[in-house]
Amino acid sequence: MFKEFPFMFQKKITVIILLFIGFTCHSQQNVRNYYDLVNRAELHICENNYNEAFALYEKAFELLESPFYVDVHNAFVCACYLKKPNIKLIELSKILYNKSNGSFDFIDTNICANKDEIIKVLKETPITLDLRLIHVLDSLQSEDSKARYKCVAYKPECINDIRYIDSLNREKLYSLYKEYGELTEDIAGYSLYSRLHVLGIHNQMWCYDVISEFVEPMVHKGLFDAREYVKIIDRQQHYPKCNFESKNYAEYDFHVKDSVLFVMGIDEENKKVINENRKVFYLDNIDDYIKKTLYRILHKEFIMGAFTIKFVTDGDEKAECLDLIKKIDNGTIIGTKYFLLRKD
Repeated sequence: MFKEFPFMFQKKITVIILLFIGFTCHSQQNVRNYYDLVNRAELHICENNYNEAFALYEKAFELLESPFYVDVHNAFVCACYLKKPNIKLIELSKILYNKSNGSFDFIDTNICANKDEIIKVLKETPITLDLRLIHVLDSLQSEDSKARYKCVAYKPECINDIRYIDSLNREKLYSLYKEYGELTEDIAGYSLYSRLHVLGIHNQMWCYDVISEFVEPMVHKGLFDAREYVKIIDRQQHYPKCNFESKNYAEYDFHVKDSVLFVMGIDEENKKVINENRKVFYLDNIDDYIKKTLYRILHKEFIMGAFTIKFVTDGDEKAECLDLIKKIDNGTIIGTKYFLLRKD
């Protein structure tokens, strides 16, 4: 009996390990399938096929314990356009209401006719977020904003004040990671992404990556939106002196000037690299991403595509825009595409 025990013990340990590996693989496959479904749903939205998009969202929501805010938002808008029953609209709106910490801004009266009925139900819906955590994250961003307001354009005489605030915020963020383990939408709400975006990018200035170590594992477990994560780490390539393991995800290559969308650095060689990088985090290819960005610019009720940066010009914006288009057309500028946002 005693001789058999080590063998039986080892056998049980092996079974447990195999079960854990199997569960992990299954979980990651669910995450991969989730993004595949929502990416396809967004493409259907771009074709105004809201019925097909809504069906794909419902399938995706079965794969994660808590679907991401942007996807629930887009599904809700589709449901409003399709005039889905109130019970379905309320089911989705409760998720959005909670993750937005009690906001009704996601309900567009022009799209959702029964806004008042939905709001009446939501007012009786409890918020389950960690309000203390939200307050701490808000205070970190507030201190960040104050420091940069006082030191416009990072002037040499005050740059150390910004560095000091960034270092304090960095340590406070580390303490939150230690306390909570994982920061998610379900405890910090949708505003979590904008807070981590600011803290992450501003610490990159000083060659600190306060995001990847803690957040990337959460992305692969379906606990943190990969689209938001990539928006943060994509900025690392702007700081070559820091020796970050940076890769190009094309998140900051979208610029708007005089109602024209310009997409930089999208030659065939770059496109292949970008698509491979995006694939690691289950994201769509760059051509689909451009399509979604164009649609969002013209249909602001949906959340999809890239963040677009407004070109700042010193002179005649229209003339500068036409000159840029001319250079792209005649091959003077290579690897940049443009898309007209209006017909005139």
